[in-house]
Amino acid sequence: MSLVDSTGRPVSTEEGISNSDLIQVLTSFRVRMDAANAQIVQLGLLLEYLYEQLEKKGMEIPMEEFNAWAKTRYEEIQKEAEKMMEEGFADDFVKQAEAAMQDLTNIERQVDLTDE
Repeated sequence: MSLVDSTGRPVSTEEGISNSDLIQVLTSFRVRMDAANAQIVQLGLLLEYLYEQLEKKGMEIPMEEFNAWAKTRYEEIQKEAEKMMEEGFADDFVKQAEAAMQDLTNIERQVDLTDE
């Protein structure tokens, strides 16, 4: 049983989700969370390494300025995201994703992916 249709939207069923499908979804989420956590750890280690290397070279980074910088940078990113939303970026992205899903559906219909 598929949990999504060909466009990626959730499929609703009257009987609900089976336990095996629920376990599959939860396992998939766990794998994604583990990967995201590993990336966060790697990024933290990279930042720590770069900071130490800069200190060894005599470059001091004024960390007391970080909070103000981060707030300003976050606001810049938010404004850019809002601008992209106003320009229809999200709608365009959704249309491209739907077209890609339709292409995949068409390919699946043309190609038998089972090993018989």
